[in-house]
Amino acid sequence: MDTTSVDVDALFSGETQFIIPLFQRHYVWTLDDQWEPLWDDIMGKIRQKLSDEHQGQHSPHFTGAIVIQQKTSNVDEVKQYEIIDGQQRLTTFQIILCALRDICKSYGFKKIKIQTERYLRNEGYDSNDEQQYKLIPTDFDKDAFISLIDKSADSGPQTMHEAYGYFKNKIENYVDRDEQKTRRLFRSIQRDFGFVQILLGSNDEPEKIFESLNARGKPLLQFDLLRNNLFLRARIEEDRDRLYRDYWNHFETPYWETERTVARTKIALSELFFQHFVMAKLGAENVTPLFNVYQRNLAVNNRIEYELSELKRYSEVYQEMTNCSLDSEIGRAMLFYEIFDIATVHPFILFIINELKVSGPEFSKVLHILESYTMRRLLCIKRGTQSYTQFFSRLIRRLKGRNFNLGNFISLLSDETANATKWPTDSEVKTFLTLGPVPYGVNKNVIRYILYRIELMKREENRFLETGTLVFDNKLSLEHIMPEKWQRTWSLPLGIKGDDKLVFESKDRIYYKDLFRSEYRANNPEWETEPSENGLINESYKLSFALANLRSNFLQSIGNLTLVTGRHNSSMSNDPFPEKKTSLFQNSLLVMNKEICQHSIWDSPQISQRTENLFSYFCSIWPSAESFAENIT
Repeated sequence: MDTTSVDVDALFSGETQFIIPLFQRHYVWTLDDQWEPLWDDIMGKIRQKLSDEHQGQHSPHFTGAIVIQQKTSNVDEVKQYEIIDGQQRLTTFQIILCALRDICKSYGFKKIKIQTERYLRNEGYDSNDEQQYKLIPTDFDKDAFISLIDKSADSGPQTMHEAYGYFKNKIENYVDRDEQKTRRLFRSIQRDFGFVQILLGSNDEPEKIFESLNARGKPLLQFDLLRNNLFLRARIEEDRDRLYRDYWNHFETPYWETERTVARTKIALSELFFQHFVMAKLGAENVTPLFNVYQRNLAVNNRIEYELSELKRYSEVYQEMTNCSLDSEIGRAMLFYEIFDIATVHPFILFIINELKVSGPEFSKVLHILESYTMRRLLCIKRGTQSYTQFFSRLIRRLKGRNFNLGNFISLLSDETANATKWPTDSEVKTFLTLGPVPYGVNKNVIRYILYRIELMKREENRFLETGTLVFDNKLSLEHIMPEKWQRTWSLPLGIKGDDKLVFESKDRIYYKDLFRSEYRANNPEWETEPSENGLINESYKLSFALANLRSNFLQSIGNLTLVTGRHNSSMSNDPFPEKKTSLFQNSLLVMNKEICQHSIWDSPQISQRTENLFSYFCSIWPSAESFAENIT
């Protein structure tokens, strides 16, 4: 290994060519983090040189390290170097020089233009010969870069074109058609930016030397470290491109750069996949630092192709999972976890598919079991998915190396007794559905989703029902059938004639506020002397008050909750049932709302009966552990 200090002139003035390997990440520098600070540095160096106190002094600005390794080439070929680290810096200076060249051409600064051109091209090569270029980017950026050098029509990714536009604008504003200022800028770029160039020998190990970019660079992801390590360990140059194209090329798409929010932190999908891949392989919940854990436990000496094939095999399943496509069984199942932002189940599903090779009807059953386990916990356990990472990692370890059996799998889940991991029973589910989300702090989104799935099941039961596609989104909102403020507009029946059931059918009505006023009078000795029909008014008021208490108890029950679509006038929500039924439910396309409209009155008995009905649907969609165990086929 040979280490020297170089500047832009030393890097690009000779007949050399720097090649960025296919496996290196593409150009990712951005305006705020790199381009603007670099331009500020350029301006700072120019101001420094113009200052009297620095006349005659030369102290290059340290720009970072460049790690390169010479490639084998024929005598008549340009000397080529593979860039191990520093490609973002070299590419950016090439873009700056390209912008400066074009400005010099437009202003007629011929001499500076010619000098700049020699940093971009090697002389004496045909226009179709790639040896003419000082830098060859990855395939991803190649078209964009070549179009800048050749001044052809813009092509390829826009990042390089945006960088070119930024520096071109800055240079034009600074030089302002002044040739002296243009030459000053060119000299500063040539001489004032120093690099430490590390030239590796044939016996050096590039994967041991490779490290993250300097502070000015865009930090490498753990996934970037993995990619570079794998391909730098692949020593045979002619195999690298094949390995890249066969196993890694599909990672170089915008999909894997998509960011997801996990624990309030944005993380690239590629990074999240890498984490879940290692967790699935090891059954470990703590896999940080991620790349180091991979190196210690999963790197296989001289079997790079195996490692790459495993990553590709897992990633294809992972992409299908995270796409949540309705055309895929895995995608449809994962949509449930996407809605509730539960990514902690992904390693386990990767393990089930890729390691245990569970497939077909058995795999469908596993997905059903997992969803039931999860939904019941979301409903009955506060922060029901909080311990999922530890739980599923432990489950992977317990199943690893064994022949998969549905009965054993159900037992592993149902045998859990701790609140953090138990599978709630039918009795627990019924309690939460009856008392409703408010007393226990259940996320209302969970209740909303339960009603949504029950609505879908009701639609499936009626094949002749013509309705549009129902999507679970924010347009579906929860609505109390009996309003939360029922006391203001929903009257109570009064007068029972000795039969409790007649309370609910009485034509005599009283409002809640009057009930309290009358009850107070009923216990006033002076009022008791007033005549009352059949002597039953006192008892009627007491039973009406009991009915008011019943309403309060049933108010938050799932039987009193439904879904409404689109906007509605919130003032209608408190209307008496006949008016509310017409305004909110009559024209609804939802089956459950048409069922509600069949009732002439809505009170505690109707709510209780509907709760029982919805509980039955819930258990059909998300059965208990006992039900699954009894129906294993």
